[in-house]
Amino acid sequence: MAGSRFRTDPTTEERLGPQVLEDLRANLWPVDCQTCGRPLGRWGRPALEVQAEDGFAAASLHHRRCSPPAWVDGTVDVSGRRHLTWRAGCFLMQPGNVPTFLINPSYEYALLRQGDAGEWQIATLEPYKELGFQLGLSSKQPLPSPAGVSASIDEGFISVDVRHDGAMLQAWHDVHIPPDIARAAHRWGDIMVAVTTLMDVSKPFTIEGMSVLLGTDRVAVGKARLTSVSYPRAAQQVKPGDNESDHQVEAFAISAESIRRAVDFTVDDRVLAAAFALCDGKAWMIGQLTGRDKMAALLMVSSFCSLGSRDESGEPARCQGVHLITPDTESADEHMDFFSAVAAEGAAGTVGRLGASPLSDEGSAAYLADIVLGTADEYAAAFTAYGDAGPDWDLHASRGHSAIVTDTAKSDLTQAEFLRHYPKAIAIAI
Repeated sequence: MAGSRFRTDPTTEERLGPQVLEDLRANLWPVDCQTCGRPLGRWGRPALEVQAEDGFAAASLHHRRCSPPAWVDGTVDVSGRRHLTWRAGCFLMQPGNVPTFLINPSYEYALLRQGDAGEWQIATLEPYKELGFQLGLSSKQPLPSPAGVSASIDEGFISVDVRHDGAMLQAWHDVHIPPDIARAAHRWGDIMVAVTTLMDVSKPFTIEGMSVLLGTDRVAVGKARLTSVSYPRAAQQVKPGDNESDHQVEAFAISAESIRRAVDFTVDDRVLAAAFALCDGKAWMIGQLTGRDKMAALLMVSSFCSLGSRDESGEPARCQGVHLITPDTESADEHMDFFSAVAAEGAAGTVGRLGASPLSDEGSAAYLADIVLGTADEYAAAFTAYGDAGPDWDLHASRGHSAIVTDTAKSDLTQAEFLRHYPKAIAIAI
């Protein structure tokens, strides 16, 4: 990890000593002057100013013309950090594909604390420890969830807020998050936040090197609860290969036989071809079908895409399940009759019909089904209710991986707020 070069004065050198100065070189990064806010530049060495008071000190970087190297006793100005640079990025931590938000919150500024023997040491991460973060990952301790830390993902960008006693302490907003990491965070329900000043996060780094760093006390780690998720339309589009599986043919065959037994209907080649095409994101073939032909194809696709709806213990899994959105209640009821009859043969998992109050026992159970049926208004009401109901309803708020909008008058998805929540969505035009 490259260190920062800076100019110091004799008093600072004497009071801090060579080791602390070396630590500062590893933790400070010359981006913007903390006096004027303009870039420090690549070639000149910035000046290190240290303000000290009552056993604490603030070290910051400046243009020499703005603030020459100095040790200043008597005041620590923690309010004048409007020019401070922060940078963040997202990656999947191994092992386990843990979604991680990596942040350097303080490029040109470091907090110092004086020990009982008069020695100084870097203490930039101590405020995060007081907020509930832990220093370094430990296999013996679960990752803490600081109460004031939350995250939201909005169409490819993540924002993390850190609050204490109602006051906003940090707001790291609009950091790019790739779709695979957003989906992983959606499934977990949270994202690991790793805070360090030892890295220039804007530069490439190795996962192996990050793993080593996370095992030290030079990183503060904690979980941020995910309060909301939305996906960009491009990421929601179903593409060939998204639903590829060795079990697809077998799953379709089982569904076709169950349909024959349950409703005395034979799946022909047109229905089968439309189901395969829809799994590849091509909706035009199923759009040409009507009646039980279309319902059979929708059931086959919904049953197959909901195979991962439950975890190993058989409980509903986060960010899983298929939500079928019909144009009206009559259509939803018709699909429910068809789907539930086939589900009774054991080929379609559980099927739920929206309509009851989302927070009632009936409405809650329906929303956790493997395949859910309802109108856009019913889904919107459930989405709002679960989003507003607090952490006890997080599982419900996270449910739904694939949304299928049937018989829509538009060739694309509408801009309904609840539809942005799904990792995958497809519309079937009239």
